[in-house]
Amino acid sequence: MKKLFIFTLMLVCSIGMYATKYSSSSFYLVGDATPIGWEGDENMRQPCRMFEELRLNDDFFHDYSPTGVYVWTGLLRHGGEGFKICTGGGWDGYSFHPSSEGLAIGGDANSSGIDTYTTSGNDWKWNPTNTDWQWYRITLDSNNGTLKWELLSDYTPIQAVDGVISIGSASDLLRFAELLRNNVNGESYNVKLTADIDYYESYDSYNHGGMYSLGLTEKMPFKGEFDGQGHTVNICLSIYNSRSSLFGTVQGKVHDLRVAGSYYSYRCNQTGGICGLLKGNGSKIYNCISEVSIHDEGEGDGTIGGICAVAYDAVSIENCAFYGSIYASKRDSNGCILGWANSGTSTTIKNCLVVPYLLDWAGGEDFGRNNPSVVNSYKTDEQDETLANGQMTYKLNNYVSGSTDWYQTLGTDARPTPLYTSAKLYANGTFYCDGITPKEGGVVLSNTDEAVVDPHVFGENGICTVCYNGVQEPDLIDGFYQIKNQGNLLWWAYFVNAGNTESNAKLTKDLDMTHIVHTPIGTNENCFAGTFDGQGYSVTFNISQPDKDYQGLFGVATDGATIKNVIVKGAIEGKSYVAGIVGGSNGGTEGKTLNILNCGNEAQITAQDRNGGGIIGVNMLNAAHFFIKDCYNVGNVSSARESGAITGWTGGNVTTIQNTYNIGTVTNGEGDGFIRGGGNLINTYNLSASDEMVTSGKLCTKLGYAFRQNIGEDAYPVLDKMHGMVKEITEVGYATMYAPYAGKIPEGVSAFTGENKGTWLKLNRIEEVVPANEPVVLKGDAGFYNFMPAEKTLKISDFSSSSYGEGVYGMIAEDVKITFYAKETWMGYGNIMVLSNSIFFNFPRMNISAGGMIITKIVFEAGDVNCIGSNEAGYNAGVWTGRATSLDFYPNGGTFIYSITVTYIDDPANIEGNELKGTAEDIDAAGKYVLAKPDGEEVGFYLAETGTIAAGKAYLESSAGVKAIYFEGDDATGLEANGQWSMVNGQSIYNLSGQRLSKMQKGINIVNGKKTLVR
Repeated sequence: MKKLFIFTLMLVCSIGMYATKYSSSSFYLVGDATPIGWEGDENMRQPCRMFEELRLNDDFFHDYSPTGVYVWTGLLRHGGEGFKICTGGGWDGYSFHPSSEGLAIGGDANSSGIDTYTTSGNDWKWNPTNTDWQWYRITLDSNNGTLKWELLSDYTPIQAVDGVISIGSASDLLRFAELLRNNVNGESYNVKLTADIDYYESYDSYNHGGMYSLGLTEKMPFKGEFDGQGHTVNICLSIYNSRSSLFGTVQGKVHDLRVAGSYYSYRCNQTGGICGLLKGNGSKIYNCISEVSIHDEGEGDGTIGGICAVAYDAVSIENCAFYGSIYASKRDSNGCILGWANSGTSTTIKNCLVVPYLLDWAGGEDFGRNNPSVVNSYKTDEQDETLANGQMTYKLNNYVSGSTDWYQTLGTDARPTPLYTSAKLYANGTFYCDGITPKEGGVVLSNTDEAVVDPHVFGENGICTVCYNGVQEPDLIDGFYQIKNQGNLLWWAYFVNAGNTESNAKLTKDLDMTHIVHTPIGTNENCFAGTFDGQGYSVTFNISQPDKDYQGLFGVATDGATIKNVIVKGAIEGKSYVAGIVGGSNGGTEGKTLNILNCGNEAQITAQDRNGGGIIGVNMLNAAHFFIKDCYNVGNVSSARESGAITGWTGGNVTTIQNTYNIGTVTNGEGDGFIRGGGNLINTYNLSASDEMVTSGKLCTKLGYAFRQNIGEDAYPVLDKMHGMVKEITEVGYATMYAPYAGKIPEGVSAFTGENKGTWLKLNRIEEVVPANEPVVLKGDAGFYNFMPAEKTLKISDFSSSSYGEGVYGMIAEDVKITFYAKETWMGYGNIMVLSNSIFFNFPRMNISAGGMIITKIVFEAGDVNCIGSNEAGYNAGVWTGRATSLDFYPNGGTFIYSITVTYIDDPANIEGNELKGTAEDIDAAGKYVLAKPDGEEVGFYLAETGTIAAGKAYLESSAGVKAIYFEGDDATGLEANGQWSMVNGQSIYNLSGQRLSKMQKGINIVNGKKTLVR
């Protein structure tokens, strides 16, 4: 029986001119002096066999005969014990672990008298003297029992050119496998296959006889991207390790590759057609064909996979076919695509095809074990006529004509192929707008595109009203997609997830997605890395995906992304990595950050498993660098484990959270529930909704001017710029303010700028509005006050200054710009007639903006009260209310409009001559005058020697060398009476009668007990 099996091995692997040798002797180099080492379980420390040098015979078939000389090339360094040589089968058990340090070696030398067939781990062992990794060649001559070692000082492994390792031969492939086995720094590689390759256990005259996998173990996986470019690797490999295949362990992507040939497993399970183990979120095998024969004479659990044996984490196998055979009559627990999905439904098998030549096993699944998510995948036999006529390809392509998932050259390809070396398949005929449903007649499949498809008909929500699948592409303005309806958001999500990861978008209105199936933006494979600006709008969800990870407005983002100015409401449920703003991150880049700014979560968050959070669910593998600023969570977060109010996992010090608060409850969090994982927390608060600090406005003042709160109306601080800024005046009756936005001065508060009068400073009262970035002094009773946004109203009734031309024309009145877009000519002037006191419309479009400022209300005075149609929320009977920086309106035909009144947030000019200064960030106070009331002193500006001036405060700087500038509320010439205040060179000023003065007067003044004459 053994001879028959050996003959079969030789027959299957003897492709072309080469005949394969079967050797009963195998040698392995093992130990802690090697990169693999002894750490971990068997799958972490499987070494490769030594290669046997071969001698070419002179017979007709050019067979190879053994020399009995074995070689090993790789990195070695000094270990605790060193390394040893084991014979086949004895290398993997701890019973053969070298238990004491071996013979010291270095440079070039040899040992002799070695028993090459020992089964003891302690008979012979060696230990290099070098402590850094160096390349060695170890040569074992089993004929005379000698071991030779050579230090390869000039050895160079296969190299990348322009960032790409090109593999065009079996020798290249073996050298790359060697590089991976010695990848001590965990490098990632970009690899391209440039030719079909025969990767057999014997293919040339030197240094071969023990092929091994790419990424031999979990400890030394293949990382990066392997692009087969449509080529084939014909393989013949003897399997002595679990989780073996052409690729042992893959932590990256393998695609556009066909693998054919045979694997022979002698005692190990978990053999895959292309890969032994696929691991790491986002890792993927796609557009590949496995046409191998897997032979395994073992018993019990086989966990054999036609594509991959075992998968960990959120990985996927897509657009792959298994056309091979499995000979394992005593092995059960197998899968035609995947032997075992360790993470269950987090592993995806999508658009895959199983057409096995032969399945001789004791049991298995059509696609994969342990409940992977199987999407649009099929198993059939070779007699299925849909394989040759294109129907199966059409199904695998989800009935999308001209798809680039699967190909088939009709009349040539007997079955579908995911390799682009074949032709695209088109469905011809007349179709409804979904491109799938024929309007009349049948569908004719062809390699030429002759289909006629109706256009989509989009409703106001941007979703097709005919097929309900088509979504409207948003406008692209200045590099940002303008998201103005639900269809726009879905289109942009598909666009990003298709690989356009640095795309940018702006939200132009509130969106209600509660009745629409949302697609989270960004995937593990295509992490969002662009900029999203919600412009203060909200998105409301009702997401219920308890079996899916990474749920939220965004699914997966990475360093380089900025998500800002958006509020999420409603409810979001997922399996793991669930949050309102971003489900989680994948990967990171030094020098970049993942920024989440001015965002709020008000949604109920539910993670059925772990890592729920209000803002972001998880920092996967601690790889990203989170910067979360000016954010809040008021939604309740619940999970089975490992969640936090802001994030379920920060990744430690790679995360900074600033000016952020939570008042939501957390179920199954850690500590106080604010975050998990630690990090840099700056000015953060974890409170309850009923805390007086939250409702009174006090919290709002501590968070900074990004937050607003209408006191008595808002239960907590918000990020809505239509609400009021909050400022506290303490019991001393004064405060300073430096705000980035203009604000109306509230009742009971006076605001002043400072004017330099030489020896003193005059306070000038401001009326109505404090301009943006204007440092001021505030006076009032103690309490919290709202500074509401300042609005300006402009009524336009004289349209005679309008300029107009063919198609587009408009006018500008102060800040307001009105642009008219004509659709057809009328009376030779387009479709708008401009009269002296009105405009006559005939179905145009009109855009209104206010120089980037927020518009809150527009009123149209017209002959028809229902004159305007709008795609903007808030419009009703000639009046629009809301907030927007730009709006489109559609006047009814035949309507006269007499006036347009626009109300918008005003930003008045700053006041000249203001001596006060302000700061938008914390600064050093030393040498500056800060508002204070020392014990026993008046309220005033005092010279600071140390300390910090907080962001949003005003201060003074002076070169006069004064020590204090203070207010005198009881002085008839003081602040409250005439707006003046004292500026004294370190001392009070008195007249001869002993009355305190607000400034130096002509005549004699008493300063520091001395008379001073002022002429």
